[in-house]
Amino acid sequence: MDQRAHALVSLREHDVGYGLLLKVTRENLLLQESLGFAVWPSLVAQVRAGMETTAGDDVLEACRLEAILDDVLVVSVPTAAAKAQLTARYLRPLEALVRTLEPPYRLRVFTR
Repeated sequence: MDQRAHALVSLREHDVGYGLLLKVTRENLLLQESLGFAVWPSLVAQVRAGMETTAGDDVLEACRLEAILDDVLVVSVPTAAAKAQLTARYLRPLEALVRTLEPPYRLRVFTR
């Protein structure tokens, strides 16, 4: 957990505020795990298993589950092009899968 938190913090260790930012990052990681954020890699694996992917098609790897808000999984992608590719190719299968979860979820995608 500490290694993951250190990797996510953008400040250097001697910068002002590093300790506080590291603590907040650790807490966010724990919260994400307790809320079920592990569901995202499972969904991506299911979509990959059910669909033929092409070389260089890494849009699913670039996606991140950012939040779980009530019945909505909030997913981000790095660029507008990645969002268009995700929407065109993978959105329907992902939406179908998140509806099968308990409770059923909806999916929202935004660009980082």
